[in-house]
Amino acid sequence: MAKNVQSRIKEINRHQEAKGKKKYRDEMDLEDEQRFVLRSLLGIEDKDEALVNYLLETYMRDSPKRHQTGIAANLTSDNSIFCKGFTVHILESNRNKRTNAEVSRYAQKWTPELLLATLASQWRVILVSATAETESIFSNFGLDWVYNNIPYVYHLPKKIEQLLNQENEERNKAQRDKGKIDVQWIKPAPGAKLRDVFKASFPVSQLSYPEISDLIAEMPPAPAGIRYDFNWQYKLGSNEKITQKVTFGTACYYFGRNLKLLKALAAFCQKNREHPSRVAFIAYTNRNIREAEAKWYETALQKLGYLDQDNALVCISAKDDPEKQLERVKADWAEGKLKIILTSYSTMSRAVNLQYPAKALLEKYPEDYVVLDDRFYNKENPLVDINGCYMEQPTHLIPGNNADRDRKQFEDDFIQGYLQLIYVCDGLLNLGTPGFTYADSERLLAAYYQGYPLKREKNPFYQIQARDNAYTSQIDQTSGRMVRTVVKPESMFVILDKEIASYLNRSQVDRKRTNAVMEAIVASDPGLRLLPDQTEEKELKLKKLMASNAMDYLVQVALQLVSMSDDMQQLWIKLRVFIAKHPQLDSLDEVKDGKLAKIIFNYYWDFGHPVSGFFYYVERDYKRLVAIGEDRDDVKRQMAAGIKQSFQPQYLDYEEYKQALERIWKQQPEKAGYDLSFKPSRYLLTPGVFNNIYKGAIGEAIGGAVMKHLSFDYHDMADLPNSEMERFDGYLKADDGRIVYVDWKNYNTDAPSGDNDQTVKWIKRKLGMVEMGKSVIIINISKWSNKKMQAIQIADGLADKKVYQYPYLFDEKGKLN
Repeated sequence: MAKNVQSRIKEINRHQEAKGKKKYRDEMDLEDEQRFVLRSLLGIEDKDEALVNYLLETYMRDSPKRHQTGIAANLTSDNSIFCKGFTVHILESNRNKRTNAEVSRYAQKWTPELLLATLASQWRVILVSATAETESIFSNFGLDWVYNNIPYVYHLPKKIEQLLNQENEERNKAQRDKGKIDVQWIKPAPGAKLRDVFKASFPVSQLSYPEISDLIAEMPPAPAGIRYDFNWQYKLGSNEKITQKVTFGTACYYFGRNLKLLKALAAFCQKNREHPSRVAFIAYTNRNIREAEAKWYETALQKLGYLDQDNALVCISAKDDPEKQLERVKADWAEGKLKIILTSYSTMSRAVNLQYPAKALLEKYPEDYVVLDDRFYNKENPLVDINGCYMEQPTHLIPGNNADRDRKQFEDDFIQGYLQLIYVCDGLLNLGTPGFTYADSERLLAAYYQGYPLKREKNPFYQIQARDNAYTSQIDQTSGRMVRTVVKPESMFVILDKEIASYLNRSQVDRKRTNAVMEAIVASDPGLRLLPDQTEEKELKLKKLMASNAMDYLVQVALQLVSMSDDMQQLWIKLRVFIAKHPQLDSLDEVKDGKLAKIIFNYYWDFGHPVSGFFYYVERDYKRLVAIGEDRDDVKRQMAAGIKQSFQPQYLDYEEYKQALERIWKQQPEKAGYDLSFKPSRYLLTPGVFNNIYKGAIGEAIGGAVMKHLSFDYHDMADLPNSEMERFDGYLKADDGRIVYVDWKNYNTDAPSGDNDQTVKWIKRKLGMVEMGKSVIIINISKWSNKKMQAIQIADGLADKKVYQYPYLFDEKGKLN
């Protein structure tokens, strides 16, 4: 990441120098850094200083209280990279120089996410460009963190979303029906030696082995020493070295990468020969290709028989004014000249318009084009999208991931240095709940990846979901450059490095509107059908971890509530009341409170359709959700790893609980907002929340109603002083003014059985933490079983430091005791 930002600064400095302007400093003070990130975030030119100055003066400068925003900052200290920024130290060896090593340091205190959340918390409306490049994690906003750190997020109404989805589907369908999108996945052909692989990759070529050997020897930027007779091993794991710095694995990596690009360029040339109107192509690689390298590709294409002209390949890089270069290429395309752009993702994948004027081509080759919508067809100046593109496997989304470094060492260093970063990116940390320590991150990552995260053999780097999402976003954004106009070539060609297939997160694409080209990419079958299942399993694992985190969070909050602010205590009360009133939900839109909406989704399980109950298995007093689902066998499958076969899933039957509550609460709780219908619903409380929160909260509501019915002077938790919040559930005021705390229970069989019971001991400890009262009454709501429970009644007046017990408020028939 540091290198990404440093290279960005160097890139800007080159532009500054070219325009005769002052260079940025490589090391920035806080205000310069804020300006730099603001420009990047807003996507504005240097000359537009007025808006940047306004933002700094009005919202950023001397406003430390705004560094943390929204509910997350109030519930806990946010130690994520988004809020705290990061510092990276890079140690590089320089054996060929006088100094033995160099240490580079880059620190970013203000992340784009923090700037965006801070601004959005103060402004009524803020819009973010979907294509603006940011110096954020993987060059994309961490919007989940942003959403959790601003008070309100406006989501489009369902009707508008449905309308947009429909319009998008109709547009994509028009392109599928009227034109054709041909997706091809390429990889080097099989072979024993490099020369065999090369020859098999171009079967129509008549090149001899000596000619092929010469091309391989001259192939740039292959490492020095590469030979045509090397054994083909397209893996970076080989440590056998050609030279002191270069391994056979690295040499084969370069060979394979160059060969795939050459195959794609050959395919483009072949498409041009079949239809001369097919002139506009682009190839995206991870780095800018130099002119000398492009010359090798052109020579190779000519020798292989695919190209019979010069200057067909055009290199475009950020340092050479790409906009002017692109305009020159578009002019050639408009004249029917074959031009294939060689560029990098960072130079031209975002916010670049590749469409070009094609009036002459349409008049000459009308059968080679289709018009998707006549309403928007400009016959006088028609613009058409390009014919095709090639996408190399992205490898530079994460700094340092290149073939010059030992891959294993890089992966280990990355995971160790960015453990918290990976944790946040994968969504394992919900920042609407308390922050976690480094040790917590390791623990949950180990659970998520089913093994210790630093052991590569169990947790290969390619399984990191954050990186999969970044790759998917990169391919999605790049494919969007091909679908900008209503005039399309009758056939569009997309060629992808087959390595990309194992990284695409297809469920991410399914959750959003996308373009016809991306739909075609996802619909094509590169022979890796395991990916959707792997992604689904990963997401199920993630959901269970989030539910477990939520239970851990509730336990932590209950213990720490006395030290939290009044606002947070009131939020806690509202959360418990909401859960008590809504054991099931048809839609999360039912949560009208903006702050509750930030956290409530963690406490309900989304089954996707209405259900009346489910199987589950939990550990650690319901805090760890191991397995959950409608199907018993599926839940047992989830339990298979590490759970004894004798342990069986439990079933949470809402209907059974409904009948019990109807017996004991004869009044009409619906009028008070309590939903006791327990009807089949899409969202049901997770087992931990149902057992540890709902049972207690509904019990308190029932108990409070009984106290009111009996005309007792009862006060619920909301009336407790801040310093005693959640110590007990409420209190009774006796006739003599003394306070007796009430602790409502909803036990079935394991109720307190005497002074030596652990529950009673814990309550006596809590009595030592409060000041208002001196005694406690434990009241169990219902007699759920025939087990006899010992009662400790108030006989001779209240005694200090005494715990009284009432086994049940209602008997098994629902009769008030």
